[in-house]
Amino acid sequence: MLLTSICSCTLNREDKNQNGYQKTNDSIAILLSMGLRHNDSVALSKALSLSDSALIFVTETEQLQKLFYMRCSIYMLLGKEAKSLHEQEKAILLLPPEHIDRLLFYGRKYKRSGVKDSASFYFNKALAKCKKQLEEDYDENYLAKEIEALVNLGETDFAMEILNGVLEKKPTDSFVKALKEALANQKVENHGDRF
Repeated sequence: MLLTSICSCTLNREDKNQNGYQKTNDSIAILLSMGLRHNDSVALSKALSLSDSALIFVTETEQLQKLFYMRCSIYMLLGKEAKSLHEQEKAILLLPPEHIDRLLFYGRKYKRSGVKDSASFYFNKALAKCKKQLEEDYDENYLAKEIEALVNLGETDFAMEILNGVLEKKPTDSFVKALKEALANQKVENHGDRF
């Protein structure tokens, strides 16, 4: 009987936490949307404050990750890039060490910091992971990440060759066409700068 009461109280607390998290999360999303739409820093600051409170209700890794990504967006909209990157890193750290997004994040982080060897290490690991996945099954997300890794390694021409090869097999693929156009525009802007 005592065990049943304890389990019931625990489940009720989890339900309340879940409900509290969902309500707070919804409010944050509304304030974030208002802040974005109306360039309203007060709404964004309120969203940030609410996100602090939401940390109390978080019970799952996925929820925590979404919360950190929201905070990342809020800080970016407030013009606080360093804090935004810090929140993004918190979300990334919840991913497994070999997750493609984690590898790309650390590649970008080290590239920004000027630590080229470490950046290259992470981009090459991400590239190998993408190639392996794409050999098994075509996935446009992995293709985009492969292109990102190549561009960050200074292999823009090779990235363009890959996209052209995919378009030969899938000439009507609008995602690949858009990726190729974005890469061509970036190449013009950067004059083909190498890593």
